[in-house]
Amino acid sequence: MPRFKDSYMHEITSSLMTVISFLQSFGILPQEKNCLKCGCKASLAAHKSTFLWKCRAKKCRRKSGLLTGTFFKKSRLPLQSLVRLLYCWLRKFPVRMAADHLGVSAKSVVDWYQFIRNVCSWKLLQDPMLLGGPGREVQIDESLQIRAKYNRGRKLAKQDRWVFGIYDFSEKKGYLTFVDRRDAATLLPIIQRHVLPGTTIISDQWAAYQGIEDILGMHYKYLSVNHRRNFVDTLSGAHTNAVERMWSICKRQFKAMNRTMLVPSYLDEYMWRSKYGKDFDDLFINLLAHIREYQEAQCREGGESRNEEDSDLGLESHMDPLDTGSDKEN
Repeated sequence: MPRFKDSYMHEITSSLMTVISFLQSFGILPQEKNCLKCGCKASLAAHKSTFLWKCRAKKCRRKSGLLTGTFFKKSRLPLQSLVRLLYCWLRKFPVRMAADHLGVSAKSVVDWYQFIRNVCSWKLLQDPMLLGGPGREVQIDESLQIRAKYNRGRKLAKQDRWVFGIYDFSEKKGYLTFVDRRDAATLLPIIQRHVLPGTTIISDQWAAYQGIEDILGMHYKYLSVNHRRNFVDTLSGAHTNAVERMWSICKRQFKAMNRTMLVPSYLDEYMWRSKYGKDFDDLFINLLAHIREYQEAQCREGGESRNEEDSDLGLESHMDPLDTGSDKEN
């Protein structure tokens, strides 16, 4: 597989046929298709500036859209622009930069960035983050990502948003989630779901963590450091430097977003990148694979209707392929 450098992306998106072949190689577009009406084989046929699937049977000749049943099925954007947009998201292009680079509206970029984050969220639900294990350490901490502002005579503009984090230094992976409370009843079940049995867990001396070793059946070892005295415990050597670095990276990333509108999908994006991307090529290959998995799951759940086939002939509306909206910029 060639490395996904700018020159290679230019080659991939140089024509509609090269983009089609590229997406077919990853299973996002089908190599072949059967007509939903008669069941006969369909072939790709040129239609104005795009291609359609056309039934080979002379008595049928039914047509369906190129993107029917795919992640891109409701987009008006050219297919080349959609692939370039995936590239921009992976490269963390700001919305305005991506819009100028692609020659599309900022709203389209905002929407598609959110659609891609939704794929990340879906994948993490299918393959939950599990960290640590016997002989390994994780660090845990909470961070205030958004602080409430109080204005005299006005309603509270925004609420405190606390994020709980778990970081596995050996795997360079982290788990993040919003929490309404920072008590033991909230935090300990999260630890139990995402930290494997036998793990050594390190934290500060927040009272909610004192029951970690008492969680039945998990056999956790718990170490803590008193940050009022030092950053590294003088007896055990325990510290939380790795999870602190994770917060620093996250806050830099979230600063480029509208932090007052920080939503769980932003946290999912961070986790997805840390879990599935040792380098840019890994990120791109995994994103394409997860888009394919998502659209296959959607087809299994809802199927592909004849009405959908008829509607996908170049007259699409710009809708979220995951049926969720977004008004946020990344």
